[in-house]
This record gives sequence, C-alpha cells and structure tokens, in this order.
Amino acid sequence: MKLINKILGKNNKVEQMVREAINVAEDEDIYKAKEKFLSMLEKHPEIRKDLLMELGVRIDDDEQAPNEFLDKVALEITKSKEIPDSVLDDTVSDKLTDEGIKELILKGNMAIFRQELLSEKIQNLDLKKEMQILIEKRREKNQTEEERKKEKKDYEKLEEIYEKCQDLAELEIVERVRCLDVNLQDNKAQNMIRKIIAKKMANNYFRFGTTTIPTLSKLIPVEEMFAENMPKLVEEEWQKRKKGNSYKQSSYRYTQKDLQDKLLKHIANKSVSAYLETGRFSIPQSKRMNELSNEDEDKFIQSIEKELGTKLSRMQLKDVHAQVRGIIGINDTIEKFEENLVDIPKERLEKFLSFCTELLEDDSLRTTFEMLQTSGVAEKLKSISPEQRKNVIRGFDTVLGHREKQVKNTCKVAPISPKIKKNSHINKKEEGR
Repeated sequence: MKLINKILGKNNKVEQMVREAINVAEDEDIYKAKEKFLSMLEKHPEIRKDLLMELGVRIDDDEQAPNEFLDKVALEITKSKEIPDSVLDDTVSDKLTDEGIKELILKGNMAIFRQELLSEKIQNLDLKKEMQILIEKRREKNQTEEERKKEKKDYEKLEEIYEKCQDLAELEIVERVRCLDVNLQDNKAQNMIRKIIAKKMANNYFRFGTTTIPTLSKLIPVEEMFAENMPKLVEEEWQKRKKGNSYKQSSYRYTQKDLQDKLLKHIANKSVSAYLETGRFSIPQSKRMNELSNEDEDKFIQSIEKELGTKLSRMQLKDVHAQVRGIIGINDTIEKFEENLVDIPKERLEKFLSFCTELLEDDSLRTTFEMLQTSGVAEKLKSISPEQRKNVIRGFDTVLGHREKQVKNTCKVAPISPKIKKNSHINKKEEGR
C-alpha cells in the first residue's frame, strides 16, 4: 500500500508541475515556460523522464501544450550541463516535430550517435536524408586519422572472430570482442557484432537444436536483439551453415519463432525485475514489440506472470498491453477515466456510456467528434451557457435539415435537356431544302 501511495503521489506531483509550465506556455510566453520547465528538470533529477513523458502525453492526447514547447525544451536540454541527453529517449523524441528534430541536430550539443538516432524519427523523407548526409559529414570531420586506423583494425579483428566463432565458446567470443573496445557509434562494427552473435546462435541450433542467450547478451542486450530482428539474422546464418555442410546435415530444425519466443521470455523476466524494484513494468519500446501478434502478446504476458509467480491484475494487464503497443501513458488516462465515472449522476451515466460505446464502434462519429475538438467548436460551445448551447445546436440542426431536403429535392428532379437555339442562317438553309 505504501508503494502504491508513493507512486500515486509522484504522478500527482508530475501532473501539477507540467500543468503549471503548460499554463505559462498557453499564455504565449514560451520562453518563460521553457525556463520554468528546465528549472524543474534540474531540481528534480529523479522525475525528469516522468516530466518529459507527461508533457509528451498532453501534446498527444489533450493538445494542451503547444508543439514547439517540447521542441524548445529538448534543444535547451542538449545545451545544459546539468541535464543529461539520455533523458531524450524514444518515449520523448517520438513526440518531437520534424522541425524540432532539425533544430536539435543543427544547434544542439549532442553526440553523433544521438543525432543519428534522432534523424531516424524524421517523417519527411527529404529532410531525413538531408540531416543524415549532414551527420555523416560531421562524423568524417570529427574522426582523426588514428581513429580511422583503429576502426579499420578492429573491424578486421571482428571479421576474424566471425570466421572462427562457431569453434569458439560463447564466453571467449564475448571477451575477444570486449578487448577491442569497439566504438559504439561505428555502425559497421556493430553490424559485424550482430553477425557474430547470429552465426554463433545458428551454430548452436545446428548442433544442439537450441541456443542460450545470457552470455551473448553481454555484447548486445536482448531487447536490442529483438528490435534488430536477430531471429532473421540467425536464419540467414543457418542457411549458410546448411549449404556449407552439405555432407553433414543437422538433425535439428531452426525456426525464427523459437528464437523470438526465447528473446521475449528474457524481456519478460527483465520487466518483472524492473517491477519488483520500481512498482511498474518496464517494457522496451520498438517497432517489432509494438507489432506483436495477439498470440505472441498473450505468451509474453504468461511469461511475466510465471516469473512474477502470480496472475496480473486488470490494471496491470492494461499497463502491460499499453506498453507492448507503444501507447505510453494510457494506463494513467484510463485510471482517471474510471475514477471520474463515479462523479456522473446515475440518470446520465447510462447515456454517457452508451455514447462512449457508439464512439468506439462508429468511425464516422468519432471523426466528427475529433473535428469538433480540433476546430475549436467544442471548446467554444463549452464556454457558453447551457441554454445558448442548445440554441446553437438547434441552429446546426436546422441548417443541416435544410441541406438534406435540398439534396433530396435535387435527386428527384428529372434532368431536362437544354434547348439549343439554331442559327437563323442555318434555319433558312434547312427550310430551302
């Protein structure tokens, strides 16, 4: 109970702080709001990510915060010595606009690899390409000749490990790679490390019909293996091994599904560890995780429950489902919605729930309601008295009724061929004939 109260207290504090900053931003004083928000981030390092996540959720769900507010905050974070760039993780950077990311890359003070990660978030393909070319030029400029020589030498050693890895023990592979101290921003080297892991796993499946993961995950975490589709890479190495050993075929089969299930089980175990430490499951975000089939999601939840030793509650299930689908923050929104239901009078509650059901089932009605919100009509209707509101809605109804009658009448009228007045000169000729 103490843990629940602590978490709820933390959530309320975060909401209040973000609301204060947004109120300033809504008054069009973005500079003052930005300074206020940055001050909060500096003074409260323990809730930095929560503050940024809450701001992102409000931009998405309520549109209470101007989009450029988060963009400007993110830019200042990269310039601050007090706040680490790591707070701008996927859950935050996903909310930035293309223009905001461009400003971060052009004016922010970030490591090259963070610039590369941000460039991947840009929706406009032309801008994305432009930024990636710029980042690559910066990388080349920053590299010294000595660094280039080291990277080349490291890559050659990685290639050697790749060629011999099926004969090496997993721990030896890990130690050899770690001894190289490979540059984490070197994509070429990172791709080779993935290939080494994939080849070793394929060899394990070829010889034993299965593979272990913990030792190799010291090179690349399981969540990254899953996000980068390691099962597919292993499939490619499995096929190479089969062709290269035509005289000695494996008595085992390899399926991408088997390895995917193993990776998901490890991710589930790590999520439970996070829950036991913080009181909330922490499920890594990636496109592949968000696109899990319902069957795989059910298996993932079963793995969590098995590791936890108990069934998940209804709210825990909602939280896990929301994180799996990449809908960060929805759990809190649902909780607030359920809490607010009790405040609706009984005589109106049934109508309200019926309307909510209709909204969920009818896409055209949902679209209409969204238009009323985004256009500002709903907000304006809220600001006037109930009687005035009724009059305005009656006016809408009357106008739409007239329009509907006009459409019906137009459809009933038979088309009339236009009369063409013949040229008098042509008429005389016709009469003469």
